[in-house]
Formats: sequence, structure tokens, C-alpha cells
Amino acid sequence: MKENAFCPLIKEQCKKDECVMWKHDTCLVTVYLISNIISSNMDNSGKVSDTNTELVEELFSGFAVALDSSDEQDIPNETLDSIFSKSATELADEIIQFAKDEDLLDNEESYLSHEIEDLFWSNKGLELSNKELPQKYRSIKKKAWLIASTKVKKESKPSRHSLLDRDTDNDEKAISSLSNDLLAEQLLAFAKESNLGDDDLEPLSRDTLELFWKSKGIQNTYSISANASIKIKQVEKLAHDKINAKIFSASNDELSQELADYAKKKAGKDNGQGVYVRVYAHTFWRFKGLGYRTDSLEIEQRKDEIEQLAQAIIDKDFHEWRDERLQKESQYLPQLVQACVEWVRSTGRTSVTVNDVKYFRQEKKLDILEATERALYLSANNELKTRKKAS
Repeated sequence: MKENAFCPLIKEQCKKDECVMWKHDTCLVTVYLISNIISSNMDNSGKVSDTNTELVEELFSGFAVALDSSDEQDIPNETLDSIFSKSATELADEIIQFAKDEDLLDNEESYLSHEIEDLFWSNKGLELSNKELPQKYRSIKKKAWLIASTKVKKESKPSRHSLLDRDTDNDEKAISSLSNDLLAEQLLAFAKESNLGDDDLEPLSRDTLELFWKSKGIQNTYSISANASIKIKQVEKLAHDKINAKIFSASNDELSQELADYAKKKAGKDNGQGVYVRVYAHTFWRFKGLGYRTDSLEIEQRKDEIEQLAQAIIDKDFHEWRDERLQKESQYLPQLVQACVEWVRSTGRTSVTVNDVKYFRQEKKLDILEATERALYLSANNELKTRKKAS
């Protein structure tokens, strides 16, 4: 039995199968470290520097876990030495070339399958499983596979530069040649014509903005130059400012009356009873073209003033309606009192309770205000007391 390597994670000798990081006769920590070193130190040509190759070899030999020598089969060393006579980097290049020669890898493939690996080593004359292979050869084999996989992944993945530069220059030139004011007007017209800016939606929603810039050739506003990004932000802000200017061209009194009417309509109460502007203000402003937030403190202050005025209008309308209603109900209150008194006396009682008045209202299907109901209760009791004394 070979002595196990020291593990810096548990600060003990490697426990092999007892460790959760040991899978398929491999230390996953080692694989992760080596894969990251290879990926981070690979140049544009897909080669790993000699210095980093030595570091990988040192990690693999020093940190890898030694296997029980009883698992190793009696294989001629000459054969294995011949197969693994090349470095891991050279073997990695052979793996990639083998996959391409056998048409097992196309230009869009982003990874090497383990079936390709098995075919490659079989073609080399190596029919042993990893468990049967001596540790020093197994290390070379795994390192070669990691280097090959990383190279293929890097070669198949389009570079960030190519993605950003693809037709981006022409698209940016197209919008840079137009003035901000013209682009802002085109943006507003686009929102209206595309039916994304009607009265039921925020005119310049994020979806609308993205669709507009795509129509201008800008597929992704996050992958453009700094100058183009600044111009786009300026155009969007200018379009918002145009909407705001149109909305607030009306006076606060006009907007507050419009908001008050809107809130009463949405609440279904023309008299304004129990209608609170704050409940409906956010949808009102959104229908007008404002989002949930604005960058202008002046606009926020105007909105607050308009909402306060609208609430005052609703409260005033309610109190006027209430006073007029009470005046009308007071005219036939005496008749209601007499009817309530007769209703109570028919039950053999000489007094009336608050609940009695409620039952009376329900039975007679009376639609009266709470103040009128309270007056009915007091007046009916006084009338009953007066009749009791007279008798």
C-alpha cells in the first residue's frame, strides 16, 4: 500500500473513499484546481506555458491520492512508457486532432465526450480502466484530458470581442448620425404605432424601449460602446421629459379634478364616500405616461400637490352631497319617528334600542344616512317616554 498524500482541506492524510470529494477514483478538488489553472493560464493559441505545465504536474503528482498497489495489474512498463512518452499537452493536442480526423468534433461542438476519450486511448492500444492504470500514467492521462477539454471549450466559444463588434459599429453609426430630439420623437411614435403606448400601458416601458432599439439595429444595449450607451440614455430621458412636459402642461387644478373624477369612477362612488386618492393615484399617473418612479424631484412634488388637491375635491364633494342628503331626510324624519314608535308599541315595548332601529330600517327597506338613523333612535325614544308619561 502506497502512503496517501496530505490533504490541505482536512489537514490530514487523504482518506480516499471515505471522503465526499472522492468520486470515480479521483479527487474532485484536484480536478477543479487543475482545470482552473489550465483555463486561466492558457494563451490565445490554446497552449499552456511551460511554467504552468510544471505547476500542473506538481499538483497532480503531489496532491493526487495514491492508489493501493494491489489494484495495479502487471502490465509491461515498456508499453505504457511508449504510450505516455509525450507530455500531457502534446497528448491533449493529439486527442483534439483525433476527434477532428474521425469527424467526432465539429466547429460548433463545445465539449469532448468521454466516448471520444475512450476511443482515443483504445486507438493508442490502452485498454485499461483508470483503476487498473498505475497512478503516474493515470495522472498524465487525466491532465491531458483536462487540457484538451479546456482547449475545445475555449476554441468553440465566441469571444466577447467578436460578439460585441458584430455589426455593432454600423448600428452605432446609424443612431449617432441622428439627433437626440429626432430619436426621441421616433421613439414616442414607435410606442404609439406599435400599440404599446396606449392609455392602458406605460408608454415607455422597458419592453417598448428594447423593441425600439432593436428596430434601430441595436440588439443588446448592454454590449455597445460607452458613447452609444450614453446617447441611448439621453434619448430615453428626453422622450420621458417630452411625456412629462405634455402631462404637466395642464395646471394643478385641472389635473387634480381629473384625478378626483378618475378615483371616484374607479371606486364606483360618485358621491366620493370612502374614496381615497392614494389608492388610485399610481394607476392614474401610469395611464398618463409616468412610471412608478421619476428622476425629477419637481415632478414628484407636483404629483403630491395634485393628489392632495384631488383628495380635498373628493372630500368637499362628499360633504356637500352628505349635507344635501341630510337636509332631505330631515324633512320626512317626523314621519319615520311616528312609524318607528308604532312599530315598537306593536311589540308591547315602551322603549327602543339601537338594534331595534336597525331592524326597523331593514323591515321598511329604508335607505338613510347613519346620522339620520341616530336621530331616529333618539327621537323615537323621546316620543315613547312622552307617551308613557301622558298615560
